[in-house]
This record gives sequence, C-alpha cells and structure tokens, in this order.
Amino acid sequence: MDNKLAICLQIALAGLVGFCSPVFVRAQGISTIPPGPPITPVGEQPDVARKDEKPQDWAFHAQTTLVYQYHPAFPSPYQGTNSLTPSAQGKETFDLTLYGGVRLWRGAEFWVNPEVDQGRGLSDTLGVAGFPSGEAYKVGSTQAYGRVHRAFLRQTINLGGDTVTVDADLNQLAGAQAENRVVITAGKFSVVDIFDTNAYAHDPRKDFLN
Repeated sequence: MDNKLAICLQIALAGLVGFCSPVFVRAQGISTIPPGPPITPVGEQPDVARKDEKPQDWAFHAQTTLVYQYHPAFPSPYQGTNSLTPSAQGKETFDLTLYGGVRLWRGAEFWVNPEVDQGRGLSDTLGVAGFPSGEAYKVGSTQAYGRVHRAFLRQTINLGGDTVTVDADLNQLAGAQAENRVVITAGKFSVVDIFDTNAYAHDPRKDFLN
C-alpha cells in the first residue's frame, strides 16, 4: 500500500482564496494464477515479445478532498438575485470516494465508486461564470450524504498489434492489452469519464479546482 499526500493553495480571481488537500490511498492484489500466453506483436516471435507481467486481480483506492474558500467584503452596486454575495464569507466542501475493482475474467473489470459528499460553494455556487471550485457543483448540503456515482463493467477485446502496458490507476487494473482493441463499457458512469479526457483539465480535485 502506498500513500500520496498533495496539498495545494489556490489564490483565485477577485480575492477568492481556496485551500485544497486531496489524500489518496491505494491497495492492490496481484494475480497468483498464470495469465496465459502474452500478446505477441505482429512480425515478432514470442520469445522477443514484451516481458510478461502478472495482472492485478483486484484493487482498492480511496480519495478524500477538503476545500475551504473565502472572500472578503467588496462593493457590489449592481447586485442581483444570482450575484456573488458582497459580504465576507467562507465555505467548505468535503468528499470521500472509494474505488473498488475486480477482474472477473480475461479482459473484464468491474468497478464501483461509492462517495460521501458534504458542503456548499460560495453564494450557493452562484455569481461567478467559471466558478472557482468544481467540487462545489456536485454538493450543496450541510449534512453529509452518500451516493454511488459509478458502477460499471468494462470488457476489453484484443484484436492484435503491439502490446500496450496498462498502469494501475483509479478505475483501472494493471496489466497489458493489444494496441488494436475494442472496449465496451456498460453501467452507471459519466460521459466525461470516457470522452474528452486529458491530464490537465478533467477532475477538479486534481486540476486546481477549476
């Protein structure tokens, strides 16, 4: 098990100040059953193919994020119903997400992501076009509540080509797959979990909140 602690301090526009402290915890299981013949790159012999590695049988990850934001009082002569409140205020949001996954059969993974959320954004997440905390959009309750945000089955069908290493990550078991493949995902998940993903602007918990 390894632990990774990251602390980031955000100074946003218009004097908005935020503090974010995400914590990640990870556990994983390595298969003790031989994974079977490795995928051989086209045009190569099996003895010069990629070194075979044991795939993960299961994995468990946990992430918790606490965000506190504050802004001082400021003049607002044209304040409306959905404006940012001009009086000084501070708000916090909290979430705890669990990521549990298991390999059902060759190429198949099942994942479930239960989550506990609590908190509110500044001015109930109104008044700023690009709101300074993407975390605040999904909460809005002073009392903690739980939901299952994802529960899905992913089946990977290898079609051949070079072998690609798959690193262990949230909702992803370590192993290997073919460069040419078909991936079928069924269950409860968000469209942006699969489409329009990039390393710099995808998850507000890791991408400076917004």
